[in-house]
Amino acid sequence: MNRGSKRRQRGVALLVVLILLVLMSVLAARISQQFTRNLQKIQFQLGQQTLRWNSDAAVQLAIVRLEGDLSDGKKPSSLDQSWAQPVSVKTDDYQLESQVVDAQTCFNVNSLLTVDNSSNSSLPGEKPMTQKVVEYLMSSAGINSATAETLFNELTVYLGIDGGSDNAKANSAAEAFKTMQPPRVPAKQMMYSISELKLLPGFPLESYARLSKLLCALPNTKTKVNINSLTEQQAPLLSGLFLGELTVDDARQLISKRPDSGWETVEAFKAQLEKQFPVKGKETSADTYMTVNSNFFTVYTTGRTDNLTLRFVDNLYLDEETREASRWLHRYRTIE
Repeated sequence: MNRGSKRRQRGVALLVVLILLVLMSVLAARISQQFTRNLQKIQFQLGQQTLRWNSDAAVQLAIVRLEGDLSDGKKPSSLDQSWAQPVSVKTDDYQLESQVVDAQTCFNVNSLLTVDNSSNSSLPGEKPMTQKVVEYLMSSAGINSATAETLFNELTVYLGIDGGSDNAKANSAAEAFKTMQPPRVPAKQMMYSISELKLLPGFPLESYARLSKLLCALPNTKTKVNINSLTEQQAPLLSGLFLGELTVDDARQLISKRPDSGWETVEAFKAQLEKQFPVKGKETSADTYMTVNSNFFTVYTTGRTDNLTLRFVDNLYLDEETREASRWLHRYRTIE
C-alpha cells in the first residue's frame, strides 16, 4: 500500500472520529438539557406541593381560630379576634402569607330568591326595599340609575325569580339574553360566584371591580352584613343599606368610632348611630340586613418559592348550631 493511500485512510478515519465527536457532543447537550428540564420540573412540583401543604395548614389554623373565638354563638365577631390576624411564615425554601376576612361584608344577591319582589314595598308602585338597595349599590359603583334598574331585572330573571305583576320588564330582560352573541339563557338558579354578573346582557364590565366589593354570592338566601367587620374603606356598603340617607362620610365616621371589640348587638350599633346622627338614626329599614355575627369567611393565602407563586382562596362556613367550621370551596392559581 503506497503512502498516498495510507494518508487517505487516516484522513477518512479522522473525519469519522470528528463526526462521532460532534454527534456525541450534540447527544450530551440534549441529555443535559433534558436533565435540566426534568430537574426544573421536579423543583416546580416539589415547590407546588410544599405550598399546597402549607396553604392547607393555614386553613386548618384559621378553622381552629374561628372555632376558638366564636365557640359561643352569642358572642359577636370582631376584627380584634385572633381569626382576623394575619399569618406570615418564612423559611429558606418558601414564604407564606395568609389572611382571613369576613365574607359577610357585602350584599348577598342570592337573598333575592327569598324576597317577594312584587309585594315588599310600602306603597303601590314603589320599588321593593331590596331592589332599592341593590340599585343604589350599583349606582355607588358608577352605574347610572336607568342601567341599574335594567340590570336588576336581568338579575332577577337570571336567578329565576318570578317578576310578579311586572311581566313586561321580566320579558324584556329574558329577551335580552336571547339577543346576545351567542344567544344565552338565564341560569335560573342561585349564583355560585359574583363574577356571574358579567353574564348579564347589559352589565358594564368596567364597573365590575367596584361592584364586586359591594355585592357577593354566598351559598344561602340571606343577607346579613356584619357591621363589626366593615372597614372604613367599606363605608359605601353601610351607606347603601341606608340608601344614602347615611352618607359615605357619615358611615366612615361611624365605623372609625366603633368599639375595639365591636358592637355587642345591632341595637348597640343603632344607639351609637342615633347618638352621632340623631336624625339619620331613626332609619330602621336597614336593620334586617345587619348582624354582629358571621358564618361565612374567606382565607386568602399567597405562597412563594424561588421560581413559583401560588394564590389560594378557601371559603369557610361556621355552622350556627355546632359551631364547627368547614371548608366548602377551594381555589388556587399559579401567578408566576
